[in-house]
Formats: sequence, C-alpha cells, structure tokens
Amino acid sequence: MNYNIEGEPLPVVICNLEANETMITEKGAMSWMTPNMKMETTSNGGIGKMFGRAFSGESMFQNRYTSMGGPGMIAFASCFPGCIRPFQIAPGQEIIAQKSAFLASTSGVELSVFFQKRIGAGFFGGEGFIMQRLSGNGLVFLEFDGYIKEYELAPGQQLVIDTGYLAAMTGSCQLEIQTVPCYEELTTLGNHNHIYLVKHKLSGEIFVKKVLSRFSLDVYKQLRDLQISGIPKIHDLILENDSLILIEDYIHGQTLEQLLEEQTTLVYSDALAIMRKLCDVLKSLHALTPPIIHRDLKLSNIILTSENLVYIVDFDTARYYESGQEQDTELLGTKEYAPPEQYGFGQSDARSDIYALGIIFNRLLTGEYPKHQLADDRYRSVISKCIRWNPEERFQTVEELEAALHDNISSDIGKPGFTLSSIHSDIPGFRTGKLWKMILAFFGYLSFLYCSMTSDFTNAKTGLPLTGLQLWHERFFVFLMLLSLIFYNFNYKNIRTRSFLGHSLPFVLRIVLQCLISLGILVILMIFMLLIEEIIW
Repeated sequence: MNYNIEGEPLPVVICNLEANETMITEKGAMSWMTPNMKMETTSNGGIGKMFGRAFSGESMFQNRYTSMGGPGMIAFASCFPGCIRPFQIAPGQEIIAQKSAFLASTSGVELSVFFQKRIGAGFFGGEGFIMQRLSGNGLVFLEFDGYIKEYELAPGQQLVIDTGYLAAMTGSCQLEIQTVPCYEELTTLGNHNHIYLVKHKLSGEIFVKKVLSRFSLDVYKQLRDLQISGIPKIHDLILENDSLILIEDYIHGQTLEQLLEEQTTLVYSDALAIMRKLCDVLKSLHALTPPIIHRDLKLSNIILTSENLVYIVDFDTARYYESGQEQDTELLGTKEYAPPEQYGFGQSDARSDIYALGIIFNRLLTGEYPKHQLADDRYRSVISKCIRWNPEERFQTVEELEAALHDNISSDIGKPGFTLSSIHSDIPGFRTGKLWKMILAFFGYLSFLYCSMTSDFTNAKTGLPLTGLQLWHERFFVFLMLLSLIFYNFNYKNIRTRSFLGHSLPFVLRIVLQCLISLGILVILMIFMLLIEEIIW
C-alpha cells in the first residue's frame, strides 16, 4: 500500500491498496473510494473491545474496506482543521494518542483504551487520563487539530507541557501530572487560621486546605498514595517555602468532641461501634512498613458522619516508628491524651495510639477523663489496661484491644436498632435524646399522619371527590411531602448541609437557597404523584 496526504487545513489521506488489502476506519471517516472496495461493519474484537473504544472516544463499531479483484483506492478525510500523521506500529512500538485521534489503519493495528495509571494526585483536564492505545503491527493514520511539533526525548529527559496539548507519545514514555494550585478560599474552618474550606476553580468541588508548618512529608505522601479507608483522601501536596499545603476531602459531619457537647455520653453500643472503626483505621496504619503512629488521637481529631462513618484527621504530628530509638526527637501531643513516652519517657509506637484510644473510649462512656471518672465495671479493665504508664503493660497491638472489646460484649450489645441512640441519631426530634423534644416530635409526627390520612381531595379534571385507592394515593404523597420537608429542613442525615455546603455560604443566601430547595422537593414529589396517577388512573 502507498498513500498520499493532501489538503490544508482540512487534510485527506488517499490510500492505494493492492488486491485483498484491507483498511479499518471509524464510522463516517471514508470520503471516497473506487467501486471495487467492499465495506463490512465489524465489532473488531468483541464486546470488550467495543466498549473500550467507546470509552476512549471512538465509535463501538468499525468499518472494514477490502480491495476486491485488483488494486483499489480509498480516501479518509479529517473532520476538523489540523493535520493527519502516519505512524508505523510494531510489537514493542505502540503509540498512545489523545482521544478521538484514530482515523484509519491497516488491518493489523488494534485500537484499545489506555488508562494513565501513574498520574499524581490532583486534578487534570484535557488529555492525560483516558487515551487511546494503538498496538499490533501495521500502519495507522491519526488526525490532530492544529499544528503538530515532534520531540525525540533521550532516556530520562523530561518535557513539561499542558495536558491539553499532548497529541501522542510512544509507549516507552511515561506521563506524570504536575498539579498547579488553583483553589479559591471560601472561609476558615472553626477557629483555625490555617485550615480553609476551598473550591477548585475548574471542577467546582469543595475541599479542605491546610497550611502546615510541622509535618512529615513522607507520611503524607504515603497516606496520599495508599488512600486508607477512614482517612480523608489527599488530593494535593504542595511545598511552599517551609510549609506544606495539603488539599484533602471535606468530610461532612461533626467531631466526637462536638457530639459529646450535645449528648454528654454515648450508650455502650454506639461507643463500641466507634471504637471498632477506629481500630480498623489504626490497624491499617500500624501494619505499614514502617508503621505510621498518629500521636495525636483525640475527640476533636475524629469525625463522625451522618452515615456513621468514622474518619481520623490531622496527621500533623504523625511519624514513622523508628526501631532502635530510645525516645522521640520531638516531644509532641495533646495534654490528657498523650502517653508518658511522648513527653520524653520513651519512644512512641503503636501502644501510644492505644493509650489515646483508652482515653477516648472512657470519655465516650462517661464524658470525663479517666483521672476524674473511670468507666463502670464492664469496660473498666479494658480502659485501665490501655492507659497504663508502662507501655509493656498495655495492649501490645490494636488487634489485642479489639479482641478485649469483643470479649466484653454481651449478645445484645452493638446490634443495630436496639438502642435509643440509634434512633435519635437519625430522626429529627429524637436525635438529641431530650425527653420533652422526643414527646413533642412523637405527637407532631402523629398529627401529620392524622391530617394527611383524613384529608379529602377532588379530581382536577372532573371536580368530583376522589375515592378508593386514588384517594389514599394522594393522602400518602401529602404525608410524604410533609415528612420530606421536615427531614430536609431539620438536616436529616446532614442532607441540608451537603446541599449547599453548609456554613460556606452567607446566612441570607443559605435561607433563600433552603426555601428554593424545599419548594423543589414539593414540586418533584407533586410531579411524581401526578405521573403515577396518569399511568394507573
């Protein structure tokens, strides 16, 4: 086969084929051909390859053109201003190209999706994540918009480009994404002047930005790469002078310290559930080589979401355990939670986090620190062993602590749906645990139910009163509307906070937006009700 590329700025490649020679192209790429070219539509590789091509920006099916009975000619035109470039594909000489670059090829070339697996944490636009892989053996024609400049890189040589300008590269090249800070600060979080709620300028997503003066870069890099469950996902790590700028997921919820301010104490089942989840996170950290020790576990560094997920945050003082050291090089930690070794009496290790877990567990059960009030007999021995002065006398691993907690659980403890707290943590009016609020909420829900189920409605078309199932259908939806408004406006499962980012917006705007969303809920349910009526009646 020989070919010729002609035309500017909308080029076309004209291919002259020998007898029985085949070309493969995407739907709509063929411009003209001789009459002896036979066309067939094929999946070219089965369902898996079809969906792979669709994911990389091409059509699921491909067209095959074969020259029958002698030489033939076929032309493929670019669909946008730019250029067409030929590439020879061979085993070990594959090409990675931008999405939708494939124009046509000989039959020995295989097109598949390419996922860039070595992308660094952060955000990316244009090309670089999902691309096209051209492999096999043959000639391929790729179309690109605009001018193409080729570079031959030596081993180890690098070139920094905007990802949207990458046309293609050989399979021997590696693509790494370097992120550029592009976050807009919305507000500070809490009383911290180094923690901000930020919005990504391109995606609009909301994150937490922390400016850290004290940190272990290696620890944060490992947390970013591993993405351990129960730790907010880290998206960006940016070194700026002597500080580290950390961008991580914004976790919707409240700290355990805030939770205790509302409820004072937790029932055994809820406290145990939290402890188990904390143990799961710490097991993952302590199992690393070398282990990561948090060293600042406390109520304010643990977030509980409305979905009852537990997150450990603030790894500012975290460090790797270093075998052979007699004591920590820096004496850090929070008073009341930090064990003696974090104040110069030894080296902190996994048992230091266990000490803090004992303090946390006692506070969840009693609201007090152990030195003021120790938990009752059921878990007193477990907590006492956690907070021993000598680390050798504590639980030596989180697994040991977890086993001790399990041994102290009776058959009904920890089961969902058996405690009052599991109810009032969800339903508005019951979640505070205050008796007068629960009584008021009970009669409120009962009155809503009564009013809804005793209401009469008329047919909008005929004006006649509704009866039977249609009447009960509308009564049910009226009750559902009232319930939805209550659940939304009283922030059930933190839904209202998530709907407009909670405190990140001005008060007046929050109120206006809350009213609009409430109205939208009513409209959606009304439309849904009418659609059902239209279908059934």
